[in-house]
Amino acid sequence: MKTKHLITIVALVALIATVIGMSLDARKESNLKKSKAHYQQALAHQRQGDRDAATAEFTKAIEKNPGFALAYYRRGALITRIKPDQAISDLTRAIALDPGLSHAYVIRAGTYHRVQEYDKAWDDVHKAESLGIHPDFKSHWKNFVPTLRKDSGREK
Repeated sequence: MKTKHLITIVALVALIATVIGMSLDARKESNLKKSKAHYQQALAHQRQGDRDAATAEFTKAIEKNPGFALAYYRRGALITRIKPDQAISDLTRAIALDPGLSHAYVIRAGTYHRVQEYDKAWDDVHKAESLGIHPDFKSHWKNFVPTLRKDSGREK
C-alpha cells in the first residue's frame, strides 16, 4: 500500500512539474512575441521622428525580453546625445549580450568621445575595426576617426 501511494505522489509531482514548465514556456513565448511587437512599434515611432515614443517602446521590449540586444542597441543609439550615460549603459549591455554587434561599438565610441572619455572611445574604435565596420557606418567612420584623433591627441 505504501508503494502505491508513493507512486501516486511521484506521478502527481511529475504532472505538476510538467504543467508548471509548460506554463513558464508559454509565458516566455508570449513575452518574446510582445517584445518583438514593442520593438517594431519603436522602429515605426523612430521613423516618424518621435524619439520619446520610440524610447518608451524600446524600454517595453527590453522589459519583456531582457536579453534583447538589438533593443538595447537601438535605445542607446537613440538617446546618445541627450542621455550619454544611459546610452553607454545600454550599448554596453547590448555588447555583453551580442559581442559581435560592431555597430554598438561604433555608437558607443562616439558617445565616449562626446563625454571626453577618449581612451574608451579608442578601445571601441579598435574593437569595431576588428569586427568590421558595418557598411551603413562607413561614411560616419571616415569623419569620426580624424575628429577623435584631433580631440584626443592620439593617432590610434
